[in-house]
Amino acid sequence: MTSIFQGCRSELKDVNPEDYPDIHKMAILADIAPYSREYNTFRQKVGKEAQGNTELEIEYQRILDRVRQTKDSVVRMENCRFTAPVDEIEGTVASVSPAASP
Repeated sequence: MTSIFQGCRSELKDVNPEDYPDIHKMAILADIAPYSREYNTFRQKVGKEAQGNTELEIEYQRILDRVRQTKDSVVRMENCRFTAPVDEIEGTVASVSPAASP
């Protein structure tokens, strides 16, 4: 993943990933782990760094918008609950055979 990101960002070509600027670390985490604790840590850190820095604030907002769009596009599990009635079965099973065709 790191080499892919470096290929997309020429300014990071020979930079050790541990030394990436926080905004780049946030961007990587936004793409691969937007729900992670690490992403939220960098989001808060970069948000503070961006105050008073217009260029950084613009990039920060772009990343936040991208994450928001990703999160909005995810199908929410609570919207997919199975609500049809179910039959309860009790007892033990002596044998199993394929269901008859309707």
